[in-house]
Amino acid sequence: MKKTFLPLTAIMFLTFANFASALEDTPENRIKIAEKLIAETIPTDFVIKMTAMIWNPFVKNINRQNPKISSKVISSLKLHMINQQKKLIAEVMYDLPEIYAQHFTADEMEAILKFKVSPAGRKLDTIVPRITKQAMPKMLQIIEKNIPKIMDSMNQHVKNNGLKL
Repeated sequence: MKKTFLPLTAIMFLTFANFASALEDTPENRIKIAEKLIAETIPTDFVIKMTAMIWNPFVKNINRQNPKISSKVISSLKLHMINQQKKLIAEVMYDLPEIYAQHFTADEMEAILKFKVSPAGRKLDTIVPRITKQAMPKMLQIIEKNIPKIMDSMNQHVKNNGLKL
């Protein structure tokens, strides 16, 4: 009994210690969680869309210049381009974990991560661009209609405060 109790106690202690440190709100933990959050939530379709913007003109030119190019070579070129895009995104996002850590606690980032990798979170990432595209014409119309009112109000506020325009 003593032989199993000691190892079990050690395992429980280590498990609890790891769990507790994961929840500590230290700058180091914040950055670790932010790195995980960013890595897990960069939509794969973003990389695919980014690659497609460059790929289509590129492959068209390659095919024109090399009419006998094999599909295997084209596939390897596309894979290479996707990897280059991933490196670019990693470079662009290099400072993001530190910035996230300045604005969110470790617990907040864990909650965001949990949501973002959930089915609802994934759906949100997919649907928001469509919602924005759908809502944008109406939003721009309302903004355009109200700019003169806002400017009149601002001008009046400036005058009321004894300032000149």
